[in-house]
Amino acid sequence: MGILDSLFGKKTVNAEELHDVGIVTHYKGKPFNGKGKSVHTHKDFGLIRIETTYKDGLKDGEQVAYYDNNKIFYYRTFLKDKPDGSLGFYKNQGKSFI
Repeated sequence: MGILDSLFGKKTVNAEELHDVGIVTHYKGKPFNGKGKSVHTHKDFGLIRIETTYKDGLKDGEQVAYYDNNKIFYYRTFLKDKPDGSLGFYKNQGKSFI
């Protein structure tokens, strides 16, 4: 956690440390504010790293997935746990394909 994160209460944690209570995501027993990180294996694209922003325990803000070369796989936004805006997918070279 960086100095600004500690001043403003933003954290980045491993998604395995987050727990859902109903639709609200919790960290250490409280609604989570910050970024949750997770890693998944995709059958066609290999390792995908996903970062999701939470506010008051709900997805709120950016969700970005990255290929293992750190290029963006997809980008989307959420508002109060609901998709908000477009969803864009990118090829491994970083070019948009949807």
